[in-house]
Amino acid sequence: MSDAVLELPVVSSLVVQARPEALQAVTHFVESCEHAEIHGNDGHSKLVLVVEMADDTELSDFMRALSEINGVITVNIVFHHTDSLAAADEEPLCETAEANPNA
Repeated sequence: MSDAVLELPVVSSLVVQARPEALQAVTHFVESCEHAEIHGNDGHSKLVLVVEMADDTELSDFMRALSEINGVITVNIVFHHTDSLAAADEEPLCETAEANPNA
């Protein structure tokens, strides 16, 4: 077995809290990133993001860059999912409408 670290794609949801005057800079930074989207904005100091990164290292780098924007108070992970190499071989946990059109 190899000692190499296997990096797998990740999908995460983040909550970013920033000073109101920093929200525009944070929004601009997120919008400039190809694999990040703003899914919620309270219009004052909080953003909810969904990010899809190549691996945990890329996610960590993105979170670090966010936290270094002047006026950012916190960057927190709310949800984190790592794709599995075995996922393609696994049976679904339940049938979908596509799999069972009579449902």
